Amino acid sequence: MQPIINIIKIVGKLEILRGKNLIATIHAIMESKPEIIILDLQEVTFADSGGLGAIVRAFKISQSAGLRFVICTSQSQVLSIFHLTSMNQILEIYKTKEEFYEQLKQEIPQYNNYLNQIPELSVTLDLSETINN
Repeated sequence: MQPIINIIKIVGKLEILRGKNLIATIHAIMESKPEIIILDLQEVTFADSGGLGAIVRAFKISQSAGLRFVICTSQSQVLSIFHLTSMNQILEIYKTKEEFYEQLKQEIPQYNNYLNQIPELSVTLDLSETINN
């Protein structure tokens, strides 16, 4: 049996106002009953405490539903926020989704046959647009 993985790719700035989009997206993809949610932050250009709060809330929502919540990013600004707040000790963070898939293969060997064929159900949140209040 192959895992159901949903990927949320965020592009642009992740701030408090834009973080609401992330929470709404998490709730929407719960309907597909994924086992794993990957939050792809590779194209996030800026994140602040409000963005971090949205990530933590998304993590808690996923965790309460029994889902594995994984973050993929190699962006130094985003990683520094996780390190400064010690969230890197709570959140499961990988540099790339491929790195996570390699870890998943080691944890669950029967997934080896599926991980190259996983249909990635992905949603892209382009948060680079200006928000007018």
